[in-house]
Amino acid sequence: MTIPEYVSIVGTSILSTIIRPYYATQSLFVMSNFTDISFISMKGHDDYLTEGQGHSCILSVDVNYSTIHKTSITNFDICIIHTSENVDCELYIEYVDFVGSYSIGLNNISTNGFRSFCQLENVYVYPSENELGSTCIVNDGPDALLEINGSGFYGLDTSSIGLVLKNKSSANVGSTRFRDLLGTAIL
Repeated sequence: MTIPEYVSIVGTSILSTIIRPYYATQSLFVMSNFTDISFISMKGHDDYLTEGQGHSCILSVDVNYSTIHKTSITNFDICIIHTSENVDCELYIEYVDFVGSYSIGLNNISTNGFRSFCQLENVYVYPSENELGSTCIVNDGPDALLEINGSGFYGLDTSSIGLVLKNKSSANVGSTRFRDLLGTAIL
């Protein structure tokens, strides 16, 4: 579902408002300029990692400003994709957790010289007990910037990775815990 500009999707709480996609091959929400998602749990299909490979729960491409607040994302191949292709973009993620099966929690990508900025505050990433080789966050491109504060990234095995910085991207990380990422905490 594409959220129209200047619209907020607000549930009553992450315990009582649960949204699931109809198909594993679709993004649950596509953000637009000045949109917000709050107080919602989003749960993917059990077969999301096979049928839904490469698809995300939340897709944000060329969105000037948007927020995701007090949500829980479970069992999507990629929890959030945030990309700047034609304009500078900002995404604020606060009090959010990624749990269950996923390959990437957040994929922040800058292309064509446009800035892709993500601020994460109180974001927690927990893979399920049988999920091996997951990556909490990928930051890709010379204008991809992360600000991470008061967060926690957890892994399960020697192939779990906390934060991947690719192609000259940058991150400012403070008061953040990396635990049981026996592969690499920051790559």
